[in-house]
Amino acid sequence: MNPTWVLRLRSAQLEADVFLFRGPYLDVSAYRPSASEAGAFVGGEDGLSGARLVQMLDGLSEAALGADLPPWLRPAEP
Repeated sequence: MNPTWVLRLRSAQLEADVFLFRGPYLDVSAYRPSASEAGAFVGGEDGLSGARLVQMLDGLSEAALGADLPPWLRPAEP
């Protein structure tokens, strides 16, 4: 299944790849370049409303500016 939209966020604080699929389903993989030892973080949600999508993207943009990661992002399993 191919994503409908792909968004790549890059800052000194966060790098993230955001994939939006039909459904709608959001899938995110991210890491903090300044804390690479923490590894990657992943998260997503199915059946998103427009408001929830905006909320999730806002959380990523805040993290890109140095805020804590959104609570829906969790460490990726090795």
